[in-house]
Amino acid sequence: MTSPRISLDSYQAWLEDAARRTGNLRGFFGPESLAWQINRDSLLALVGLRALLMQVAHPGVARGVAEHSSFQTRPYKRAYSTLRAQQRIVFGPTTEAVDALRRMQRRHASVSGDGYHALDGALQLWVWGSLIDSTLYGIRLANRRFADGILEDFYKESVWFGQLLGLRRDGMPGSLDDFRNWMKSSLEGAEVSVGKEARLIAESLMALPFRWAAPLNRTWAAMTLPERLRVAYQLPEPGKAISAALLLCVRALRALPLSLRSQPAFWLAMRRVNSEENSSV
Repeated sequence: MTSPRISLDSYQAWLEDAARRTGNLRGFFGPESLAWQINRDSLLALVGLRALLMQVAHPGVARGVAEHSSFQTRPYKRAYSTLRAQQRIVFGPTTEAVDALRRMQRRHASVSGDGYHALDGALQLWVWGSLIDSTLYGIRLANRRFADGILEDFYKESVWFGQLLGLRRDGMPGSLDDFRNWMKSSLEGAEVSVGKEARLIAESLMALPFRWAAPLNRTWAAMTLPERLRVAYQLPEPGKAISAALLLCVRALRALPLSLRSQPAFWLAMRRVNSEENSSV
């Protein structure tokens, strides 16, 4: 793969051009996209902790978060702002998505330190990859069955999402199989290495949304993280009883129809699109 990221100046010009070529109310993806149909499921929130722990398992990401974030004093605010930005990019109208992307780029442009920069392509590739890998894990967790061809199409949309973040198309794995192989080799390689900063961040994340939830979050993280990262975060293997109880809760949630599990951002986006279509009749 080539350098994962395009230059900041090139990105700004590319984003403006992409916005001009996209209808505003339907956003960068739209209701027919798999991005909407998959990310609408609130069960994907169950892999949010997994995604964050995977991201900070990269020392450069962990250092940036530790030195430029309020994760210790206000971990909930950071987690919420990350989720909100992702929702605006996926479900928001184009103007709102562009605003979220520009805010993200401005914020990351000032995040740098010894041996890292938030706009470093390798770091952004890992952050993106952790999110996509966790989403694919969440699809299996929610027991939503898609043929391999559908998941391949979803991966293509995920590459488009990566481009919106500033990654080069040819800097990302070219297919879903390539992505899985890249993730496997990344997890087995030396570049991803859980250090002191990552463990401190993990402790703050485990206390969300309330400190008393930390034991359950540790168990859930141990159940969902790749095995190498579970060991690196020094999380014990989950006990059978608590694992069974948590999986029972997941099964109860996925028994709900998708219409009841769909998050508000999806319904607001659908209402926005439907109002546009009705007004044009």
